[in-house]
Amino acid sequence: STAVRCAALGMKVIAHEKFPDREFVAKHNIPLVELDDLLAQSDFVSLHCPLNDATRGMSAEEKAKLEKANKENAAAMAKNKALNDAFNAGKTAAAAGQWDGAVDGFTKASEVDPNQHVVWGNLADSYASRAKANATTKDADLTKAAETYQKAIAIKEDPAYHNNFALVLANQKKFDEAEKEFRRVLERNPNNAAALNYLGYMFADRNVKLAEAEKMIMKALEQEPGNGAYLDSLGWAQYRLGKYTEAEASLKQATEKVPRDSTIQDHLGDVYLKMGRLK
Repeated sequence: STAVRCAALGMKVIAHEKFPDREFVAKHNIPLVELDDLLAQSDFVSLHCPLNDATRGMSAEEKAKLEKANKENAAAMAKNKALNDAFNAGKTAAAAGQWDGAVDGFTKASEVDPNQHVVWGNLADSYASRAKANATTKDADLTKAAETYQKAIAIKEDPAYHNNFALVLANQKKFDEAEKEFRRVLERNPNNAAALNYLGYMFADRNVKLAEAEKMIMKALEQEPGNGAYLDSLGWAQYRLGKYTEAEASLKQATEKVPRDSTIQDHLGDVYLKMGRLK
């Protein structure tokens, strides 16, 4: 109302507002200027702030604190928007299997806020997925994935991060380190089905510690009966142990759960070869 009254008296009115009412200033043709320009151009300055319990009787020091808090809040909101935009771009690219875009999006998110474990976890997942998809960058991406999972783990002790980190180590042929990582998970939770299966399958695939591998995978299946991947792991361990009849039964169940998995089909073919049912 002050601006309208001053304009009615023939005064030229200009204004500076942190959060302007753009409809009001447009309606009354009031130019918005920077604070320094307003002070330099004005003969009279009218200062307005909301009067409420928080601002009533506010001293200059208290006003400065409020303005600082408002600036910090605005900066935090801008940072949060930048973080969300970058993270969502990474998620969209990952969902489409566009791993370069996923890595780019999550990398930008990590630069905005390096203290978000979920950003590092998704970035590591993207490196690991790109390693599978692109042989030319595989070694570099596995190295990046390992480094990035460790950053996620440093912020939050999540079994999924440890399991995925161990899988990357196994892909790098660092089997002893991978085993230690899986066992860290199992020390905290002996019934972690994913760790039991991953470690058991790694043993079976390397043809080592086969009795332990079979027990681990069977324990994983107790947690998640009918899991196709776990049934495949069990069948492969049984194949390595020479238990071909049991292996055939496990792998047939696995194919029922995951009908078009080439790895399961290869394992079943190896069993049939040993049983003399393939030529």
